Amino acid sequence: MKIDWKAWTPSIYEALAGVDGRRALERLRENTRIVSRLASQRPEPPLLVVSVLLVPGYVGAWEVYMIASYLAGLDPKPPLVLLAFHPEHRMSDLPTTSRSHALKALEAARRAGLEEVYLGNEWLLSGAYEPEPWWDPPLPRA
Repeated sequence: MKIDWKAWTPSIYEALAGVDGRRALERLRENTRIVSRLASQRPEPPLLVVSVLLVPGYVGAWEVYMIASYLAGLDPKPPLVLLAFHPEHRMSDLPTTSRSHALKALEAARRAGLEEVYLGNEWLLSGAYEPEPWWDPPLPRA
């Protein structure tokens, strides 16, 4: 089962998905907990895979760290795939995810305790920007 986790912060989740972020995250955490329990009974191939879209200005290293910390608390083994954002449709005013943004998010997920973290669609990564310090608060110490 692939779970597409938009964000950790309810207001960001709401901005990206257009639904009540608090309620969506409650349901998402519960569904992830249920599938994680089932996944422990069948480790190969992984029953649970989580993906996070790295949307510039919205989903950075801190959001990824918080999601990954939650997942690692359930089980550090299910894969997390970080995906590059490409401007389309209603969000065409944002740049494509930068390589530095993706690498910071990748490190944050690993630091949170997940064992399998991947960058998907790497060919989309750009050099368009460097994440701003205000956007990604410092991560907790490992």
